[in-house]
Formats: sequence, C-alpha cells, structure tokens
Amino acid sequence: MEITVNNVNITLTPEQIAQICKEAKPEFDYPIFKRSTSNGKIVKFTSLNNGEVVWQQDSSEPIGHTDEYKRHTSTTYWQDVAYDTEQGLWDGQPVYCWGDIYTHACSIGFYDVVHKCRYDFEGERSGTRYSNYEAIDPANYTPWMLKAFTTLQH
Repeated sequence: MEITVNNVNITLTPEQIAQICKEAKPEFDYPIFKRSTSNGKIVKFTSLNNGEVVWQQDSSEPIGHTDEYKRHTSTTYWQDVAYDTEQGLWDGQPVYCWGDIYTHACSIGFYDVVHKCRYDFEGERSGTRYSNYEAIDPANYTPWMLKAFTTLQH
C-alpha cells in the first residue's frame, strides 16, 4: 500500500500496516461517562458515539437502553461525569455501602468519586467513608433516589 506523508510517497507492506495498527494507542480510555446537557441522562460510552443509558430522570430512554448518540466529545451536548475505575462507579451512582466490621447492616447513598466515599446526608461531597461499595441494580432505583440525585452537589 502506498501512502503520502508530508508530500512523500511511502510504501508499506501489510505486515508493517498491521504492526502500526497494533502499536496505535486508542484516543480515549473507555468507558467514559457523560451527562446530557438537555435532559440530564447519563450515558456510559464504549466508543465515540455508542453508549448505554445508566441514569435517566424520565422514561424517554430506559436505563440499559443502548443507542448511537452525538459524539461524547461534543461539549454542546455532554458534560463530563467522573468515573472511579478502581471501584467501577460513576459520580453520584446509587450504592450500598458498609464497613468490614458490620455484618448485618449497610447504608444506601450516592458514590462521591472525587473523595472516594458516599455523599453526606445533605447531598454534599466528602461524606462517610466505607470499606465496601456496591452499585445498586437500576431495577431497584426508588423514586426518592431519582429525586435526591437531582439535589447532589456535583
């Protein structure tokens, strides 16, 4: 295959092309989480414009719905949502949280990615730290979670 770089013709073998593709670093580290500027839904992007709804205030697109969206690089349509790769949780995600010493109790709250803890009882950052966090299944989201989420101090 012949390509032109800076007005110079270069011929590459299929093996060389395969090696270049193998060494190419992806432009983005997925997943990437973004909040819609129009309706507040949060989408987990797995590529530039494909993703899954992980949070939705209304039922226009149910949680778990996958689709093709505007590119996640568009600041007109999307705002960043922080993501904790170690915990696998996005900022504000409803979670069960508990300490290692508690054998029969846990707390429910919203995960604060910035401080790696639970939002406090007033929806402010830097609440209580726990040893364990587990995402709540979206099928178990309650009306108070939907309401409280809108008041978190992101």
